[in-house]
Amino acid sequence: MERDIYAINLVSPGSSYITDNKIATEAYGYGGILIACTWDGQYCAFDLACPVEADRNIKVSKTDQDLIFKCETCGEEYDLGFGDGTPTKNISKEALKPYSANLNASNNHIIVTR
Repeated sequence: MERDIYAINLVSPGSSYITDNKIATEAYGYGGILIACTWDGQYCAFDLACPVEADRNIKVSKTDQDLIFKCETCGEEYDLGFGDGTPTKNISKEALKPYSANLNASNNHIIVTR
């Protein structure tokens, strides 16, 4: 998956972008892909599917706190602030499934791979 960071407003620390998977060719990840710009300006990407629920239809979603995402089904919250997707409530024993996210500085595109 490749996106222009300016087109998806993923330029400043604390920003995030979620794929919508509305097009069949954009069936990224198990539950979709979440890309974030961490507090130190690095990029990270994770699968949207909650690791506790193991169901592609149960996804984490953005909370009113920057870079905190929550599963409404199990209640776990995941912190992406430092790029690791760690659970904060100790409901899950696993972090969100990570993907590789690299910025191509020549064209400002973020490239996400497995």
